[in-house]
Amino acid sequence: MDGPEDGSGYGIGSGNGNQPVDAPQDGTGSGIANVDEWLTFNGTVESVSSYLVVIVLDDGTVFDLDGRTLSYITDMGFTLNVGDSVTFLGFYDDGLLEIGQMTDLTTGESITIRTEDGTPLWAGNTNSGSGQRGGGNGGRR
Repeated sequence: MDGPEDGSGYGIGSGNGNQPVDAPQDGTGSGIANVDEWLTFNGTVESVSSYLVVIVLDDGTVFDLDGRTLSYITDMGFTLNVGDSVTFLGFYDDGLLEIGQMTDLTTGESITIRTEDGTPLWAGNTNSGSGQRGGGNGGRR
């Protein structure tokens, strides 16, 4: 018999929170990202909770990191702390800023969140494997 003997088992699966079974797996409701241009943003983490990270961008804009993106980076072990300087690549999709890659300049950790075409890594079928996280030297793996 393969696997643990205590009956707990393990397996492979995917899910997207409390969404209907036929909901798109990108968490946005549309199922397809529309990436016109990747942009670079810099800012400082202002507050952190289990459901919301507030980042004040260098231009004074407040960016709320929450929902499936926050859940994904947390699940991957990427953490942010108040006062951390961050930089991230993102794009606007229907007026919403979506993050594709983030680096914590304070710790040197980096995480990839979306593929080049904007598909979130939690959506599966990305051919990129599961989440990728690097540390130091700009997050090189």
